[in-house]
Amino acid sequence: MNFSEFVIKAQPFLGCGKNIKDYTMDLLLSIVEEEGKQIIYKLSPKTFDDYYRNKRSIKSLAKKIIKHLDTTEFQIELDNLSDESVIEMVKIFKDYIAELNTLNLSDELPVFYEAL
Repeated sequence: MNFSEFVIKAQPFLGCGKNIKDYTMDLLLSIVEEEGKQIIYKLSPKTFDDYYRNKRSIKSLAKKIIKHLDTTEFQIELDNLSDESVIEMVKIFKDYIAELNTLNLSDELPVFYEAL
C-alpha cells in the first residue's frame, strides 16, 4: 500500500467532510512534531492534491520529516472514532496489518502509516 491508497481508504473515517487538500495536509500534520509541521505548511495546495491522487511521490517529503515523526495526534484521532468506525477501519486495514483488531487500532495503524 502506498500513501495515496492509505489516505483514500482512511478518508471516510478521518476526512470529516474536508476537501482533499485540507484532509491530506491534516493527516500529514497529525504524525509530526512542530518542526515537521513547519515543513508541511510550506507545501502548496497542489502538492497535497498530488499526494492524494498518487501523482507525486511522498518520498522527498518523508525524508524531510522523518526525524520529526510523532504520531500522538493521529493516535488521539483514532481513539476518538466511534465504535462503528473502528470496526470498519479494522476491516479495511486488516489485510495489511495482520495483528490489527478493534482494541489496538490506535496503536497499530500509526506504525503502519509511518512506514509508508
